[in-house]
Formats: sequence, structure tokens, C-alpha cells
Amino acid sequence: MRTVPFLSSLAVALAASCALVGFADATKVLTASNQVMVLDGETLATVKTIPVGAFVKEFAATPDGARVFLSTSQGVRVIETADWSLSGLLTDRPVQSLSLSPDGRTLYVLDYQVTASEGDPATAPRSPEGYRTLALDTASLATTEFTRYDERVFDLGTATDDGRLFTLEKDAGTLREMRRGENAPVARVELGPGGDKLNGMYLRLVSDPLHQRLLLPQLGDPGQIWVYDVKGGAVNSWPLPKPGTPVRGVALSPSGERVYLCALQAMYALDASTGKTAAAVSLDGAFQQVATSPDGRSVYATAPIYGKGGGVARLNPVDLKVEAMVELSEISPYAIVAVDR
Repeated sequence: MRTVPFLSSLAVALAASCALVGFADATKVLTASNQVMVLDGETLATVKTIPVGAFVKEFAATPDGARVFLSTSQGVRVIETADWSLSGLLTDRPVQSLSLSPDGRTLYVLDYQVTASEGDPATAPRSPEGYRTLALDTASLATTEFTRYDERVFDLGTATDDGRLFTLEKDAGTLREMRRGENAPVARVELGPGGDKLNGMYLRLVSDPLHQRLLLPQLGDPGQIWVYDVKGGAVNSWPLPKPGTPVRGVALSPSGERVYLCALQAMYALDASTGKTAAAVSLDGAFQQVATSPDGRSVYATAPIYGKGGGVARLNPVDLKVEAMVELSEISPYAIVAVDR
């Protein structure tokens, strides 16, 4: 394509002037405890604070970054990133987990109700029950019931757009394949032995739609990451970088080439094909959750306790060097997501 000299020179001048005045990075990082803080993706400077009034457990962002859904103890809410406005409740029960379909059109919501035992309602033990999955249309925000469960469900995940949804039995290493309207599983997948058999525990399911698989870290000694090929049905496992690695959060690179493990005082990058460690770094703090920028140029991690509050770090995605760190005195950040805005 032929380049017009004047326009080319103008573009260079504009780029240089933007760099000089320090225009904010297009990536925005959302992190939260009981309120959401929006940070610049490069400097980690605070752009916006959004009060929520309930603990935010998890984020799910649409592929275009236009909407970010929040799971809270009260239900699901959504942030419109065009103006950072927060909606009212889209659902009305405590949320256990969220899983976004690969095409971004459907948000699966696992929620439950809390029932008090007999006796004084103020002091009687309360337990979760009545687990169900809702399918929320991310465009219209309408919800329909997907399925109900007769027992407690720990997590859910999806890696395809064919309507298959998988739930996880707590500390059992068993996936149940569910279909809309079917309250009983159409199939069960045994990933590994129960957590008690390995003196370990299972973390959350991680959806990997690029490879059409689900990842399930299991802690313990030695510990492993179970890998389930949703399309082919094969089950494999990767060893943790070190026996007993205290994995807390997992994120995938946008290219699908790396899997990032946040493990308190360390961060690991695994080769997504082999599970072998490609990079590792020690961290100053106890980091819990991890996210990647949509362009793959940054990795972000949250430390609920850091300085006088909490903190967020930005790391290089290749060598995991910490390139920026910010202390957030207003919140103890846990959940984190990055979007282009």
C-alpha cells in the first residue's frame, strides 16, 4: 500500500506527542474486594472507584471489553465500561461461580440459596443449598434457568460453544457434564482421586477455549494440574513446578501459548502444550489471583495484604519481571481482570 508522506509524518508526530504527555494505556485493570477500582494498565494509577457494597468474588469480561460481570454475595451485576456505570442486580442469590462461553454470548451463573437450621434465625447455622445454573444473555441481560442440582456444586466451566457445561464436585476430582433442562448429568469424568487421598485440595476450574479443554489444579504433595480435553475426552496431568506449589490463581495468555500460575510468593509461566515451566520469579508479598491483558503484553496479580492495604503488580509476560507495583489503601484486592477500553 502506498504511503502518503505528509500523513506518515503526521502520524509519527502524533505518536511522539502522545508519548510525551503520557497518555493513559488503553488497557484498564479492574480489581476488587467490596468495591471495584479501575487502574491504568501501564502505570497502575487509579482511574475510577466504583462502590459495590458486597464482596466481589470473580469477574467475567466480554471479548470486546464492553461489559464486565461481577459475582457477589448478593447476585450478579455488570459494569458498562463505556462510562464505568454499575447496574443493579441481574440475579438475586449468592453466586458461587461464573463461566463465560467462548463466543462471549452466554454467561453461566452458578448460584445457591442459604437456609438457616431450626432455632433462632440470628444464631442458627446457615448452609447453602438449592444450587442451580442460570444462562445469562450478555447482550440483552435476560436470564433463563439452565439446570438445577440435587447436591452441592463447587464450580462450573465451559470450553466450547455447543451447550456443554461441566460442574465440579468439591474435593472429588469428578466433572459432571450437564445439558440445559437436564438435572442429572449426561456424563461423568473422573479426573483424579479425591483430595483427601492426596492430602490436597482442588482449586477452581479454568476454561481454555482455544484448546477446548478444562484445567483443574490440585494442591498437595506433589500436586498436579489435571487437563481434560473436552472435544476428545482424554485426561492428562502436569506436575506442579515444585512439589506442593501453593497455587492460588491461574490465567491463560491470549495467544494460548502460556499458562500463568500465581502461587503466593512466586509466579510461574508454563508452556501450554507440555505443562513444563518456561519462567519463574519470586514475589515480595502473598499474591492470590492473576490476569493477562488482552494484547498479551502484561500479566497482573493481586496481593490482598500489601503495605497499608493491598496491592497490584504488573509483570512482564516473558520473564515475569515485576515492572510496576501499586499499593491500594482503600481495598484488599482479590478478583482481577483486564480489558481494552
